[in-house]
Amino acid sequence: MVFVIQHTHRRDTQAIQLKLDELIRGDREARNELISLEAKPEIAVEEVKSAFEELRETVEDHPPHRDAG
Repeated sequence: MVFVIQHTHRRDTQAIQLKLDELIRGDREARNELISLEAKPEIAVEEVKSAFEELRETVEDHPPHRDAG
């Protein structure tokens, strides 16, 4: 029973990753190097994570100005 649950979870996870990869590939502004990030070495994942943390901090410190519209 545990094997069946693990297999189903793995299949679902793979399907989600493929869907995310397709969304990344289809967005012109997205970085294609994020496709299959889960298969890259841990150091590569940590570098991307750090870059996103820095971006988040920048946005929090300087939120984009939006006109009321």
